[in-house]
Amino acid sequence: MEVCEKLGPATVPREATPGLRPVMEIADVDSELIDWSATRREQIEKALEGITDQSVREHGRLPGERVRRGLGWWAAQDTRREKKPLKPLEMLRAWWRASALLRFGKQMVRRPAGAVPGCGGR
Repeated sequence: MEVCEKLGPATVPREATPGLRPVMEIADVDSELIDWSATRREQIEKALEGITDQSVREHGRLPGERVRRGLGWWAAQDTRREKKPLKPLEMLRAWWRASALLRFGKQMVRRPAGAVPGCGGR
């Protein structure tokens, strides 16, 4: 939300997890590009699968919604890494752009480095 207030990009809601409230994303960013950069979610999902399997073995049934939320919290805690030292924003932007170009090519990553949709860059 703070990014939207400061930079003013157009945003759209997206259902990240079926059944839960949508998250706001910057408009016109391809979902494949979003998913490529969402590695933390994948780590949590994998850990949650293991924790859920363990719960089923211990209790003989699938956990209810309330327990699933608690297991999700544990999965997030178990996969949390220590904070790394901060890197300059320009260095991060250059790395993200180069990495995305290698993965997706120029067609998907067509904006100049630092341009934000809805803020004059295309």
